[in-house]
Amino acid sequence: MFNNNTCFSHKKRHINTIHKLALFIAWACVFQMIEFVFPNPFPGVRLWLANMISVVVLFQEGVVATLEVALIRVLISSIFMGTFLSPSFTLSLAGALSSTLV
Repeated sequence: MFNNNTCFSHKKRHINTIHKLALFIAWACVFQMIEFVFPNPFPGVRLWLANMISVVVLFQEGVVATLEVALIRVLISSIFMGTFLSPSFTLSLAGALSSTLV
């Protein structure tokens, strides 16, 4: 017979994972926008604030969730900062993907 509690427990765990990833994405976007405001001492050098969230997600949720957080963070932040499809967006996307996959 089908156990309804097992199904509910699985759905609840899935919803909790989605909530955690949404919070991680929000924090990563905030950190990337804060990082964007600070002047850079050298071109291309950042404080690595937004990627700290990716490292936390990597240890807690795995590689697939980390890729999701990194890609969504870059897309949302670039849209809010007005750098979508610019060279800055391309560099940020390449940095997020390389830091996640390496």
